[in-house]
Amino acid sequence: MATVDAGLLEATIDVDGEPMPVVVLYPSLTPASELRRGPYTLDVALDGEWLPGAHPVVVLSHGSG
Repeated sequence: MATVDAGLLEATIDVDGEPMPVVVLYPSLTPASELRRGPYTLDVALDGEWLPGAHPVVVLSHGSG
């Protein structure tokens, strides 16, 4: 079986005319490496190859204030 790491996709979507940043984490076949975002270091494959197949979805939100 292939090694699976976490892929990361960064995007911006429009919400009521305002841009909102979105981060998607998904199973990836691309080897992960360190990625710095602000004070955080993530071990992910930026824009990595998606693992084929169906996978569960988990949605997290900090709220809209």
